[in-house]
Amino acid sequence: MAAIFRNVSAEKQLAAKYQQIFEQATEGIFEASLGGDFLCVNPALAGIYGYDTAAEFLADIRNASQLYAEIPHWQDCLPILESTGELSREVKVKRRGGHTMWVLEKLQLQRDNFGRPAGVQGFVQDITTRRQAEATLAVAKEQLQAVLDAVPGTVSLISSDFRYLGVNRHLAATYNLPLDFFVGREVGFRQSAFGQFVREFFANAAEEAAQEIDTEINGSFRSDLVIAKKWLDSEAAVFVGIDITERKRAEAALRQELAEAAEYVRSLLPAPISEPIAIDSRFIPSQQLGGDGFDYYWLDEDHLAIYLLDVSGHGSRAALLSVSVLNFLRSRFLPDTNFYQPERVLSALNQIIQMERQRNMYFTIWYGVYNQRTRELVYASAGHPPAVLLSHSPEGIEAKLLKTSGCLPIGMFPTAQYTRDSSQIQPQSTLYIFSDGIYEIRQPDGTIWDLEDFLNLLANCHRHGDDFSLERVLQAVRTVNTKDTFDDDVSLLQINFTP
Repeated sequence: MAAIFRNVSAEKQLAAKYQQIFEQATEGIFEASLGGDFLCVNPALAGIYGYDTAAEFLADIRNASQLYAEIPHWQDCLPILESTGELSREVKVKRRGGHTMWVLEKLQLQRDNFGRPAGVQGFVQDITTRRQAEATLAVAKEQLQAVLDAVPGTVSLISSDFRYLGVNRHLAATYNLPLDFFVGREVGFRQSAFGQFVREFFANAAEEAAQEIDTEINGSFRSDLVIAKKWLDSEAAVFVGIDITERKRAEAALRQELAEAAEYVRSLLPAPISEPIAIDSRFIPSQQLGGDGFDYYWLDEDHLAIYLLDVSGHGSRAALLSVSVLNFLRSRFLPDTNFYQPERVLSALNQIIQMERQRNMYFTIWYGVYNQRTRELVYASAGHPPAVLLSHSPEGIEAKLLKTSGCLPIGMFPTAQYTRDSSQIQPQSTLYIFSDGIYEIRQPDGTIWDLEDFLNLLANCHRHGDDFSLERVLQAVRTVNTKDTFDDDVSLLQINFTP
């Protein structure tokens, strides 16, 4: 008898404890018959559906089917419960007042002592806020995807652990892959160069970066300008690729054309000579190819004509004008012109070549005629840098600038006037004629290495020895340039006068 009393007492204590948990739980709990009639509900469930008390809820809601937005829901759940014993679903329900909301409903089948289905116990959580956030996020994702897809290039969102968060349709189509294929994958599975760029970008503190990346896709060459921007406190970054393949091909074709044009111009230039006057020359075209040109030839057995010109602008048009001037002078096809008088040559050129007939191009030129019998050099300049005559004197190396002031470039004004000047050439003197590309060099600190700097370089070079080659001059200039190429064409003549 005492044992029975203890069992009954334990059952009462267990029931009381369950009732306490049932009443105080923050999760909605209910018990219902197989037909859906509510047997009991806890206060939390009543609150979820908008009721103040469980009694108020039960007075208004008799059957579970009254709560579901889709009425057959309860009936649809029973076969599954009888088969599996439990069921968990997110379901849309009706709250007091007619408003709908979302709940997570977990149902468990209750059986009697004989194992037969006897009822249903349910647990309910309000997930409306979470569903709304998910819906908002889905809309935002769709909007973001629409924006990404509207970009006329490839777009990828990448996390700081180097995995794709998403890509736009253009990128997916480029690789003939679905959008979801990229999500979660590590970058670089298709392009090692791009993967390296991503890793280097996240490794440094820069917020933005850009790099040209060449790849091969399905056997075809492709080049993209990839622009990167960090976001989410550098936890992620967006990478936008702009297809520049055609631009790169056009640039390559242009470089080839310019290289061919430069080679053609070089083929027209004179070869070095060693006697009776030693003349060496260099022509170094820039990547853009300008309009430099020069020539030297004997007008007769005593008179040597020397000139160097520089057409404004760059490209094939500048080179063509330069070639035209070379042909005019070399063939002496300037009517009524005395080629022994430099100012007459410049005036004649100015009459036949004007900017309005040459696509607004003009040119500078230094033109001189040397008489080896009298050792007199007459010259004229049309806006060109002065020639530099280096001579030996008791004080050392003397530098003289050979220029005619106030003379405008050829082609600017048809009424421009040109004058000449002259200089006696001392034995062992050296004359340098050059284009401005050899001294207008931008330094790393932003300053310009200018004409005065170049003149000092020439003078210093000659102070260290009489036999100073043109190549050594160029080597000294290249150390100043600090780059592999010059920004403008470089033309340089070195004339060494014999004793």
